[in-house]
Amino acid sequence: MRIDVFCRVIDNFGDAGFTWRLAQRLSQAPLENHFTMPSRDLYRVFCDQPEIIYQLAGTKALERAHHNNLQILPWSSAAHVMSPDEFPDVILETFSCGLPEIYQQQLQHRNPNQLPLLINIEYLSAEAWTNSHHGLRSLSASAQEISRYFYFPGLTSQSGGVLAGFEAKLIHPPDTLKPFWEQIQHPTAQKISIFNYAGDTLAPFLSQLQTLQKPITCFICAGLPTIGTCDWLEISEFCSPQQRDYLQLIPIPFIPQEDYDWLLLACDLNWVRGEDSFVRAQFAGKPFIWDIYPQTELVHQKKLAAFLDIYWQNSPKEQQKLGRLAMQNGPVSTWWNSLDRLKEHAIAWQSVLQKNFQKDDLADRLRTFMNEKLKQS
Repeated sequence: MRIDVFCRVIDNFGDAGFTWRLAQRLSQAPLENHFTMPSRDLYRVFCDQPEIIYQLAGTKALERAHHNNLQILPWSSAAHVMSPDEFPDVILETFSCGLPEIYQQQLQHRNPNQLPLLINIEYLSAEAWTNSHHGLRSLSASAQEISRYFYFPGLTSQSGGVLAGFEAKLIHPPDTLKPFWEQIQHPTAQKISIFNYAGDTLAPFLSQLQTLQKPITCFICAGLPTIGTCDWLEISEFCSPQQRDYLQLIPIPFIPQEDYDWLLLACDLNWVRGEDSFVRAQFAGKPFIWDIYPQTELVHQKKLAAFLDIYWQNSPKEQQKLGRLAMQNGPVSTWWNSLDRLKEHAIAWQSVLQKNFQKDDLADRLRTFMNEKLKQS
């Protein structure tokens, strides 16, 4: 079985991060082969910025990928003439990224009975309409045109699910984070990881943390958060820990996904963004703020509202009010002292996710979906 996965990086790391986790999970459990001759499944991930996946993966994960017949290739590698044994059985197109023109033309010139299964993996959404659209097939203009199935990740039993199985297992900080963890000034400081888009919300947040006059240590992830923090500090470079009253700010470099997962688990509050870190924060069982990717016509606000309705359903109204204030960048002073109550809910939600997806996550459901469609072809 040959499975090709395509990814274009739009949301900095979120698209690549999700694609890399998905490819890992799929390659860890082979599909049922729908041909008569048995063979090991082969996975190829084509990305327009493969260097990001290499950074996200780290050495150990790349070694596991090689063992599981998982390759990371540049987008341009798909734009060549394929030999008969290179044609894929399944194509996974993440987030409507499209396919290279030469690649698609070759597929369309194959016998209609040999066309691959093409699945478009959509963005995660908690909106109700995605449940009814999940798994639907697009209409083809001709027999040579490959039909797409639309696969919607989500948080319900009717959806495509979310990826599980990436919880950090280390008790102590990983090597990439150990020197920064040792820089924490106050032993009882509450710890925050910040991996957001910065924008116009980060500076007010840091200012409000400073006014709390409580020991707080923020781990500022590389990229936009570092740039935003540097502006707030009014310094030219942010390369070492900075102290503002009781607020400590520690810049951390780009780290592999596995190490970032540990950071989420170790902090008391996580500010995340996009798709991948958003799901990982939920599985960490800690309070979090989701800096959802902004879209035109405020579509992202509808997605955020739909998620919050699911996340806070059946919870006490007062707790829900505090949680929504935090998630929607309300005044820190209104919810900070209730962080323990928000943690209780985060742990309860973590249990819900584990119950629903630990043995039947997005990769498991996608394998089942692929097997069913391949048997029908």
